[in-house]
Amino acid sequence: IEKGMLSSYHLCKIYSRFQEHGLIDPSQEVVVTSFVDKTVNKDRTVISCADLEVQDVTVINNVELTLKAVNNINLQNVIVKSGATLILEAGGKIRYGAGFKVESGGAMRIIR
Repeated sequence: IEKGMLSSYHLCKIYSRFQEHGLIDPSQEVVVTSFVDKTVNKDRTVISCADLEVQDVTVINNVELTLKAVNNINLQNVIVKSGATLILEAGGKIRYGAGFKVESGGAMRIIR
């Protein structure tokens, strides 16, 4: 499967099936509902099977942060530094709260 080919809905369905059959350790946080207080310095994908709350996150060092949610993505105090990329894929709304900023040279893409 090529990167980006599955929607967050399908990824959540696959994740649930794997977990049902004991193929994923339930103590590991693979799918989350919040992503808080992080500095992202390597490519990363964060998936939520519901709403995704993102707060106090900085994307640096020419990396790509992909956020996928079946429902809404709520962003607060998120900074995308020069050279970094934020990719958003939400089944619902994308809400930009206080402190959201894409600095000069940074990039953001929205996938629908």
